[in-house]
Amino acid sequence: MRGLLTLAFLLLAAAPARADTLVATVARPTTVDAAAGRAVWSAWDGSAYRLTEYADGQVQTDPRLAGSRIAFTRTYRSGARVL
Repeated sequence: MRGLLTLAFLLLAAAPARADTLVATVARPTTVDAAAGRAVWSAWDGSAYRLTEYADGQVQTDPRLAGSRIAFTRTYRSGARVL
């Protein structure tokens, strides 16, 4: 009986699950930093890493930023936009 009550409590206390959402695939391993519904990472385009951001349901890479032979390192500040 005690185990059944514990299970019932755990089921009631569990938050609804959210499914992961695939927003992009990458050609090479990279770090991802995310906050407040946004994510940023380095995407390899075959010749260079490009700083790439997911925000508001869209993935974008700013063509004005030069590519890099090494992956970018970026940390989000709360509410900041990268691109």
